[in-house]
Amino acid sequence: MKALRLIALTLLLLCVALLAASCGDEPSGDGSADATATGSGAACAHAAEADYTVDVPATCTSVGSKSYHCVLCGESIPGTEVEIPVSHVRSTSYTVDVAATCTASGSQSYHCVLCGEIIPGTSVAIPAGHVQPAEYTVDKAATCTVAGSKSYHCTICGKSIPGTSVTVPAGHVQPTDYTVDKAANCTYTGTKSYHCALCGVKLPGTEVTIPTTNHNPSAEYVIAFAPTQTTPGQKYKVCTTCGCVIEETIVDIPPDPNSPIN
Repeated sequence: MKALRLIALTLLLLCVALLAASCGDEPSGDGSADATATGSGAACAHAAEADYTVDVPATCTSVGSKSYHCVLCGESIPGTEVEIPVSHVRSTSYTVDVAATCTASGSQSYHCVLCGEIIPGTSVAIPAGHVQPAEYTVDKAATCTVAGSKSYHCTICGKSIPGTSVTVPAGHVQPTDYTVDKAANCTYTGTKSYHCALCGVKLPGTEVTIPTTNHNPSAEYVIAFAPTQTTPGQKYKVCTTCGCVIEETIVDIPPDPNSPIN
């Protein structure tokens, strides 16, 4: 229906224009043509289009303009012009303007997808911060008697990250084998203990006893006293290590009728 009214209005205006043009062609009373009919003829009685026409496009930094144009002559109709404001087209994600470091903050903002400029009021800070690794770094090695320390070091700058330092306790390193502190023999027990693999110090609480060893009997018996014709004698073996009599080896010697002693 709107289209039909627009067509009817257009035809009406066209008729009015033709009528005015035909009237303007008649000579005036003084024998000269009407001033408005000379040249291009009478002025257009503008009929506005339904929508605005952009006359000057707006950019990201300068305003534009638009107006209603006549459906008959196509000209911009005076008094209908309006301003098109400046407007950036914001990106969907931030752009890093100043990268943050381990010790200095940075910034990021939305940029216009048309001109690439930072859109005012969209800048936000990127906080400074170290990047923590998965493993500690030893800052001071512990010894057997003095504690050490370790901390996380930034994977970017390599510096120790504040607040991550922990103590590495002092401590001896226990070996896999004992050290003999006092050898055992066939008479006395001995001792053995673990000694630190780093400093060699005897580790407290690791001492154990080494049991006595067996005697080493001599090959030949020693005669304690010889038998007589009527009384037995006695013999024994001695330990070749400690020289003591091995009691288990003491035996009697039967009486000897050939003994010169009665």
